[in-house]
Amino acid sequence: MSENFSGDYISWLKTFYELAQSHSFSNTAEIIGRSQSTITYQVKKLEERLGVELINRRAKPLQLTAAGEQLYILCQKLFSLLQQVNDQISSGEEICGNIVIAANYGLTTYYLPPRICEFNKLYEHVSIEVRPQPISELLKSYYSPEVDILITQENVVPENAQKIFLFKADMALVSPAGWDIQISNPPKLEDFAHLPFVAFWRDYPFDLQVMKLIKEAGYDVKIEQYGSFFLPILMHVSLGRGIAIMDEFQAKTPGFNVKVHPLNELFPSRNYAIIHRPRQYLSPATQKFINFLVENK
Repeated sequence: MSENFSGDYISWLKTFYELAQSHSFSNTAEIIGRSQSTITYQVKKLEERLGVELINRRAKPLQLTAAGEQLYILCQKLFSLLQQVNDQISSGEEICGNIVIAANYGLTTYYLPPRICEFNKLYEHVSIEVRPQPISELLKSYYSPEVDILITQENVVPENAQKIFLFKADMALVSPAGWDIQISNPPKLEDFAHLPFVAFWRDYPFDLQVMKLIKEAGYDVKIEQYGSFFLPILMHVSLGRGIAIMDEFQAKTPGFNVKVHPLNELFPSRNYAIIHRPRQYLSPATQKFINFLVENK
């Protein structure tokens, strides 16, 4: 198998990677220290090797084809991994490298910052990039070779995903502080189903579940406002636009003029987990961070 990955092949990939970043044959030639004709030759050989066109030569300025975009993302991961190999060997037993985490906004706001801070006190040569994303974008990150792990709700990724449980989040109703809402014990849908809602977005899975239950109970659902994530939703609620249902740890964000009503007896808790693809390579730094999170739940 090793003859399939000769020095020439790695050199072609490196040339293509630099070209994809600079979008210029002349700039790439200057960066690598080769002639422009050599850059053109190496890219052509790589295309012949892979059997696809990587560069749209008819476009001005230079553009990658769909196959070229895919290869560029893979090259980012490849050369990042090679750098990790170099760093890991050079530093001996010391853990170092880069970790890219995609997570929903609530976790990037509350859960991850203190844990990353504590982890970096132990492993100061590990760099952690956190990418906050709405639930709708997390599935794309799950398949992206740029992302090492996801931290989010278990039910937003494929069933065969590798999941490492972290914690459960209870659900809560958030209402404007000035509204007099009486919540039964245990809570009932009729306590709030008639009120206007501030929802996350039209296809948000949990909101769809809530709206379905309300409609089945015979109520008309009135969506007063949609919000992109929990902070603007809390702002809309505090301004009296309507009520919202979200994770209780998000609902208790300080600084908003709202009341929080637990709904854990009405809606099941949601499981949050570390998630990655089956058989996905995890660097030593990533594995160490996963162990750290599990041990410090």
